[in-house]
Amino acid sequence: MLAPFLEKYLPNKIHVVIENVSGAGGKMAAVQLGRSGPNGYTIGLIGLESIAFMRATGQLAEDPQNWSWLGQLGSEPLLVAATTGSGLKSPADMKSKNFRFGVTSEMLPSAAILCRAIGAKFQPVHFDGSGEVVLAAIRGDVDTWVFSWPTAIKGVRDGQGKLVSLFVVDKARLASVPDVPTLAELGVEAGAGVYAVGAVSRVIAAPAGLDANVREILISAIEQAGHDPQFIEQMKHADFEVVTAGPDTIRTKLKAAVEEFARAEITQ
Repeated sequence: MLAPFLEKYLPNKIHVVIENVSGAGGKMAAVQLGRSGPNGYTIGLIGLESIAFMRATGQLAEDPQNWSWLGQLGSEPLLVAATTGSGLKSPADMKSKNFRFGVTSEMLPSAAILCRAIGAKFQPVHFDGSGEVVLAAIRGDVDTWVFSWPTAIKGVRDGQGKLVSLFVVDKARLASVPDVPTLAELGVEAGAGVYAVGAVSRVIAAPAGLDANVREILISAIEQAGHDPQFIEQMKHADFEVVTAGPDTIRTKLKAAVEEFARAEITQ
């Protein structure tokens, strides 16, 4: 969806070509981006938390702090949900009860850190995708799970009345799900690192060494695209909320996320 809007705001009638690079939970895309030449013609839309985890666990040799960060298109706090039969209604319940936590490989690190922040015992049950986790919850095979709030809330709404939202990993309630309380208001004093890993953030970067003038042109085009009403509306129809941020904010969050994942000593 972004490509035509980048073309709209980039000078000289630039044509944007999308290349989907899959594999190893985003590692292939990150490695390819890091090895690309800093000519301004190769940029990557990647998951900040995935990049942070790979860096913290030694899967990414190059320091992504050195990349040319250009902007952010979205940052969706995680939402924790549970089955109605689990007896889980709050972080306090998670701390005092044994429960089965349905996770995918992408969510496992953040789920482990979240349980540590709450003081709960982490007992993960692994699945390949979010749909499998939700189906397992409906069957009663797991008690709770966590995904970005749009994915999680869709699962709750499709859960035949058997699933309920517990909280979002944020300090303020989300306008899109105002009835769901936050981790903070439920009495959990989590550090900045927990919030840094407690989201799914879509950020854009170019390889290190990008020319300063080219960098500013790309930052401006991405910023304008992110605030284009038509782009925002298209993203909304696709169940994505546009949340922009600048390079300095991205670097700060990346640093906090890397440090939090490193402290947790999580492996997959």
